[in-house]
Amino acid sequence: WFVPYYADIGTGESKMTWQVNAGVGYQFDWGALIGSWRYLDYEFKSSSHIESQSFSGPLVGVVFEFWGRVPARASSRCARTGFIR
Repeated sequence: WFVPYYADIGTGESKMTWQVNAGVGYQFDWGALIGSWRYLDYEFKSSSHIESQSFSGPLVGVVFEFWGRVPARASSRCARTGFIR
C-alpha cells in the first residue's frame, strides 16, 4: 500500500490557483491501482467576467510497469539466466 499526494499554489494568468490531491494505492507485480480525491480552486483576475471557479471529485488510475521495477524474487532469476538489468 502507498499514499499518493500532491499540492501546489500559483499565480500568472489567474489571481491565484491552488489544488490538493490525496488518495491510496496498491502495488502489484504488474503495476498499481490508485484512487484519490482532487480539489482545484481558480480565482480569476478582476478583469474577468467570472470571479472564481472550483472543481473537485474522485480520480481512479491504473499504472502499468513494463520495464521498470523488477520484483525481488525475479532479480535472483535474472542473475542466474544472465539477464542484465
